[in-house]
Amino acid sequence: MTRIPVPVPSHMEFDPHEPDVFYISAHNVASFDSTTVMLEGPAAVCKLRIGDGQTVVEDLYSEENFFRITQHVPFQYDGRTLIAVTNDPNKLELVDAKTMTLWRRAEMFPAPQIDFSRTGNAVSPTYPMTCRSINPAADGRYIVLESSTAFGVTTVRLISVSIGVTSS
Repeated sequence: MTRIPVPVPSHMEFDPHEPDVFYISAHNVASFDSTTVMLEGPAAVCKLRIGDGQTVVEDLYSEENFFRITQHVPFQYDGRTLIAVTNDPNKLELVDAKTMTLWRRAEMFPAPQIDFSRTGNAVSPTYPMTCRSINPAADGRYIVLESSTAFGVTTVRLISVSIGVTSS
């Protein structure tokens, strides 16, 4: 049993090239009502390594304005392992898996800054374009982002949404 340093573990993904490394996300987000979610402090993505009869937390990525919403996916791009992570309500973040630091951040649509000053928790409105799913291409060149109403395609090099395809 390995405890992670941030509560509310969500799901795990193995590293694409290091079979003894996996990443667990702690999302710190809960449904509030049909139009909002409650954010309970910063989220994290933890890097864990299996070995010698134990699993240890090697590192983690977190920061004050990081609110993981549904998914994180490690993938390869240009010789490096990146972790694509959704960030509530409007960001895609790419974390360098080696250093567990932010490599790139993209704002997918305008949204007001989330304010924690009154309670330590915050209510965040849900937006139709909030990303719920991340799907990197095998070569890492593109990432397809899925919201509840549309798909967006971004290139990792430019990290800006370049094509929007609405569902019917």
